[in-house]
Amino acid sequence: MDKTLKAAHFVGLALFLGSIPGHILLGRLADPADLPGFALLMHAKYASVLALTLPALILTLLTGIALMLRRGMTPNRIRWMAVKLVLVAMIVLNGALVLRPVGAEMAHSARAAVKTGTLSPAFASLERREGAFGAANLVMILAVIGLAVFKPRWRRDETKPGQVRS
Repeated sequence: MDKTLKAAHFVGLALFLGSIPGHILLGRLADPADLPGFALLMHAKYASVLALTLPALILTLLTGIALMLRRGMTPNRIRWMAVKLVLVAMIVLNGALVLRPVGAEMAHSARAAVKTGTLSPAFASLERREGAFGAANLVMILAVIGLAVFKPRWRRDETKPGQVRS
Protein backbone atom coordinates (compact mmCIF):
# COMPACT_ATOMS: atom_id res chain seq x y z
CA MET A 1 0.00 0.00 0.00
CA ASP A 2 2.84 2.43 0.83
CA LYS A 3 4.44 1.88 -2.58
CA THR A 4 1.13 2.52 -4.36
CA LEU A 5 0.56 5.68 -2.33
CA LYS A 6 4.12 6.84 -2.95
CA ALA A 7 3.80 6.19 -6.71
CA ALA A 8 0.49 8.10 -6.80
CA HIS A 9 2.11 10.89 -4.77
CA PHE A 10 4.96 11.21 -7.27
CA VAL A 11 2.57 11.11 -10.24
CA GLY A 12 0.51 13.89 -8.66
CA LEU A 13 3.64 15.89 -7.88
CA ALA A 14 5.00 15.45 -11.42
CA LEU A 15 1.68 16.51 -12.98
CA PHE A 16 1.37 19.47 -10.62
CA LEU A 17 4.90 20.75 -11.11
CA GLY A 18 4.87 19.89 -14.82
CA SER A 19 1.72 21.90 -15.44
CA ILE A 20 3.32 25.10 -14.14
CA PRO A 21 5.85 25.67 -16.98
CA GLY A 22 3.10 24.94 -19.52
CA HIS A 23 0.89 27.50 -17.84
CA ILE A 24 3.68 30.09 -17.95
CA LEU A 25 4.49 29.26 -21.58
CA LEU A 26 0.86 29.67 -22.68
CA GLY A 27 0.81 33.08 -21.03
CA ARG A 28 4.02 34.13 -22.77
CA LEU A 29 2.80 32.95 -26.18
CA ALA A 30 -0.46 34.90 -25.89
CA ASP A 31 -0.42 38.05 -28.01
CA PRO A 32 -3.23 40.54 -27.25
CA ALA A 33 -2.87 41.92 -30.80
CA ASP A 34 -4.45 38.64 -32.03
CA LEU A 35 -7.59 38.59 -29.89
CA PRO A 36 -8.99 35.22 -31.09
CA GLY A 37 -5.62 33.51 -30.55
CA PHE A 38 -5.19 35.35 -27.25
CA ALA A 39 -8.60 34.19 -26.04
CA LEU A 40 -7.82 30.62 -27.05
CA LEU A 41 -4.54 30.61 -25.11
CA MET A 42 -6.16 32.22 -22.03
CA HIS A 43 -8.84 29.54 -22.14
CA ALA A 44 -6.15 26.84 -22.53
CA LYS A 45 -4.32 28.23 -19.47
CA TYR A 46 -7.49 28.12 -17.42
CA ALA A 47 -8.43 24.65 -18.71
CA SER A 48 -4.97 23.34 -17.77
CA VAL A 49 -5.48 24.62 -14.23
CA LEU A 50 -8.82 22.80 -13.99
CA ALA A 51 -7.70 19.60 -15.72
CA LEU A 52 -4.10 19.24 -14.51
CA THR A 53 -2.87 21.64 -11.86
CA LEU A 54 -5.66 21.47 -9.27
CA PRO A 55 -6.43 17.73 -9.59
CA ALA A 56 -2.70 16.94 -9.40
CA LEU A 57 -2.34 19.18 -6.35
CA ILE A 58 -5.27 17.44 -4.66
CA LEU A 59 -3.82 14.00 -5.48
CA THR A 60 -0.45 15.06 -4.09
CA LEU A 61 -2.04 16.47 -0.95
CA LEU A 62 -4.24 13.43 -0.24
CA THR A 63 -1.53 10.85 -0.90
CA GLY A 64 0.95 12.89 1.14
CA ILE A 65 -1.40 12.98 4.11
CA ALA A 66 -2.10 9.24 3.74
CA LEU A 67 1.64 8.46 3.62
CA MET A 68 2.27 10.66 6.64
CA LEU A 69 -0.45 8.91 8.66
CA ARG A 70 0.59 5.39 7.59
CA ARG A 71 4.19 6.10 8.57
CA GLY A 72 3.25 7.63 11.91
CA MET A 73 4.79 10.99 11.05
CA THR A 74 2.98 13.43 13.29
CA PRO A 75 3.39 17.16 12.68
CA ASN A 76 3.13 17.83 16.39
CA ARG A 77 6.47 15.97 16.83
CA ILE A 78 8.17 16.72 13.51
CA ARG A 79 8.34 20.48 13.08
CA TRP A 80 9.49 20.48 9.44
CA MET A 81 6.42 18.38 8.63
CA ALA A 82 4.18 20.89 10.40
CA VAL A 83 5.75 23.75 8.43
CA LYS A 84 5.43 21.73 5.22
CA LEU A 85 1.73 21.06 5.87
CA VAL A 86 1.03 24.74 6.57
CA LEU A 87 2.80 25.69 3.32
CA VAL A 88 0.90 23.03 1.35
CA ALA A 89 -2.38 24.31 2.81
CA MET A 90 -1.42 27.85 1.77
CA ILE A 91 -0.54 26.62 -1.75
CA VAL A 92 -3.90 24.84 -2.06
CA LEU A 93 -5.84 27.85 -0.75
CA ASN A 94 -3.93 30.28 -2.96
CA GLY A 95 -4.46 28.06 -5.99
CA ALA A 96 -8.13 27.34 -5.38
CA LEU A 97 -9.31 30.65 -3.93
CA VAL A 98 -7.10 33.17 -5.77
CA LEU A 99 -5.38 31.77 -8.86
CA ARG A 100 -8.26 29.67 -10.20
CA PRO A 101 -10.79 32.54 -10.04
CA VAL A 102 -8.25 34.98 -11.53
CA GLY A 103 -7.63 32.51 -14.37
CA ALA A 104 -11.37 32.23 -14.96
CA GLU A 105 -11.69 36.03 -15.07
CA MET A 106 -8.75 36.28 -17.48
CA ALA A 107 -10.28 33.66 -19.81
CA HIS A 108 -13.68 35.38 -19.63
CA SER A 109 -12.16 38.81 -20.26
CA ALA A 110 -10.19 37.49 -23.25
CA ARG A 111 -13.33 35.89 -24.74
CA ALA A 112 -15.24 39.16 -24.23
CA ALA A 113 -12.44 41.03 -26.00
CA VAL A 114 -13.01 38.96 -29.12
CA LYS A 115 -16.64 40.16 -29.18
CA THR A 116 -15.89 43.81 -28.39
CA GLY A 117 -12.66 44.08 -30.36
CA THR A 118 -10.67 45.39 -27.41
CA LEU A 119 -9.17 43.96 -24.26
CA SER A 120 -10.49 45.47 -21.05
CA PRO A 121 -8.04 47.68 -19.13
CA ALA A 122 -8.89 45.53 -16.07
CA PHE A 123 -7.04 42.62 -17.72
CA ALA A 124 -3.67 44.15 -16.77
CA SER A 125 -4.73 44.10 -13.12
CA LEU A 126 -5.68 40.43 -13.42
CA GLU A 127 -2.29 39.66 -14.97
CA ARG A 128 -0.52 41.42 -12.08
CA ARG A 129 -2.56 39.48 -9.53
CA GLU A 130 -1.84 36.20 -11.29
CA GLY A 131 1.85 37.06 -11.45
CA ALA A 132 2.11 38.03 -7.79
CA PHE A 133 0.09 35.13 -6.38
CA GLY A 134 1.69 32.69 -8.84
CA ALA A 135 5.15 33.82 -7.72
CA ALA A 136 4.10 33.40 -4.08
CA ASN A 137 2.96 29.84 -4.85
CA LEU A 138 6.25 29.09 -6.59
CA VAL A 139 8.24 30.29 -3.56
CA MET A 140 6.10 28.14 -1.26
CA ILE A 141 6.45 25.13 -3.59
CA LEU A 142 10.24 25.50 -3.54
CA ALA A 143 10.17 25.74 0.27
CA VAL A 144 8.06 22.56 0.48
CA ILE A 145 10.49 20.75 -1.82
CA GLY A 146 13.41 21.97 0.30
CA LEU A 147 11.76 20.73 3.49
CA ALA A 148 10.94 17.35 1.93
CA VAL A 149 14.49 16.88 0.63
CA PHE A 150 16.52 18.16 3.58
CA LYS A 151 14.16 17.29 6.48
CA PRO A 152 15.74 19.73 8.93
CA ARG A 153 16.10 18.61 12.53
CA TRP A 154 13.46 20.85 14.09
CA ARG A 155 11.94 18.12 16.21
CA ARG A 156 10.40 19.02 19.51
CA ASP A 157 11.39 15.65 20.89
CA GLU A 158 14.29 13.85 19.18
CA THR A 159 13.77 10.63 21.15
CA LYS A 160 11.37 7.91 20.14
CA PRO A 161 8.99 6.39 22.66
CA GLY A 162 10.91 4.00 24.89
CA GLN A 163 14.27 5.44 23.82
CA VAL A 164 16.59 7.12 26.30
CA ARG A 165 18.38 10.33 25.35
CA SER A 166 22.16 10.02 25.43
